[in-house]
Amino acid sequence: MFDRVLLIEDLQGNFIGNCKLGTPDNDQKAETDVKINPKFWGNKFGQEIKHGLVDYFFTKTVVQIVEASPNLKNNASILMQESVGAVKIKEFTYEFPEAMKSYTETVNGAIYHLYKDEWLKKSCNVASQTNAEIEKNFYAQLPTKRVGAGALFFLDDKILLLKPTYKAGWTIPGGVVEANESPYVACIREIREEISLNIESLKLLAVDYRPAEGVQTEFIHFLFNAGQITKKQANQIVLDKKEISEFCWASIDDAKNLLSPHLAKRISPAMLALNENRAVYLENGLPI
Repeated sequence: MFDRVLLIEDLQGNFIGNCKLGTPDNDQKAETDVKINPKFWGNKFGQEIKHGLVDYFFTKTVVQIVEASPNLKNNASILMQESVGAVKIKEFTYEFPEAMKSYTETVNGAIYHLYKDEWLKKSCNVASQTNAEIEKNFYAQLPTKRVGAGALFFLDDKILLLKPTYKAGWTIPGGVVEANESPYVACIREIREEISLNIESLKLLAVDYRPAEGVQTEFIHFLFNAGQITKKQANQIVLDKKEISEFCWASIDDAKNLLSPHLAKRISPAMLALNENRAVYLENGLPI
């Protein structure tokens, strides 16, 4: 049961990671280590595995203390320890032997402990929760993504561009999808707020997933086709001056030069989808 490494796979046989079960010392303290396949990073699998490992130690063995020693640079590993309620006991510095220093660097880590009594007490509290509370807590731990929606308006062979007051460059009608709002409803709302047009229907052109980049979190953008509008409708456009300073009608090529790089990348595949009367799924602006 101890001093072994367990390989973790999903139901399809894909390798997710491995975990180590250390032998308890005289104080009934055992060390654990969880490593996740980079392919599955960001899914909180490490926290799930750590939870199961700790629960096994405390309910099936004599272990009284579970120990882990993550690198201080490894934020995911530290979050893993904190997710099960482990507390940091101390920090340490490890230097490799002189013969290895040419190809290694000093490791700054921390020792985390989790105690059986506290774990079992917490487990009892969880056991007393109602199904509704358990479900609420489960969904609260799931990752969240930003969602946006925008629309292409056509006047002959040109599309409508807006110049926002709160950022540089040009964009298209649309904006952030609010809580408990669908992308479709959000797009119609943003169109009404930004350019004062009441649109009754939209058709999906593209969905683009953009991974996290710098301070920007993951983002999913729904791009809709608002269709051709008449010159009379175009003359009825009234801008929300707090958010939009001006608008223009631009050719497809000009639009791709004026729009932000991320939005510009969506235009070509979206136009191809429009011509083929279908929708397209994108990742970082590229068809999948």
